[in-house]
Amino acid sequence: MPRGRCTGNSPPVCIVPYLSSFSDDDGDGQPPSLSTLFAPPKGLMFRGSLDAAKAEACRKEVWLILNLQNPSEFASHRLNRDTWGDAMVRDLVASNFVCSQFVATGEEGQRLASAYKVYDLPAILVLDPFTGALMKQWTGFMSPDRLAEELMPFLDHGVLDPAASRLAAASKRTRPSFA
Repeated sequence: MPRGRCTGNSPPVCIVPYLSSFSDDDGDGQPPSLSTLFAPPKGLMFRGSLDAAKAEACRKEVWLILNLQNPSEFASHRLNRDTWGDAMVRDLVASNFVCSQFVATGEEGQRLASAYKVYDLPAILVLDPFTGALMKQWTGFMSPDRLAEELMPFLDHGVLDPAASRLAAASKRTRPSFA
């Protein structure tokens, strides 16, 4: 592995050859910031409230994916960078689902975590947008391949398909009661 060389006086600036090949999407020659690297992909996540996301999923007649994150958990940031940022996952989700992301410490995130009994973060939930029923839930980091594999049954059974009830996370679906 090539070693970097330090130049300059105080403080030293290290030039590491293999890192200099990374460039910012903005094309300004600056390396991407950590917040840029770990941000949710633009255009994938629905921007708005849970109710607005549910309404959009109902309008499109697709499943609703919710991602609850904790900014202090690195696994949440990895989901943004490695999983939601993966081209295959982005295309799969954008074409077949409405996806929304919430911070678990925010008001709506706390409400969701309580209603769907989310105890570990990050969490990915698939909901029936018409009823709000929890169909499936995963916690922790998920690789792009695993998430794509886990979402495939939802492509086989659309949200209006009566056979979709077999996709439910448990024998009895969870219907939240929002106070």
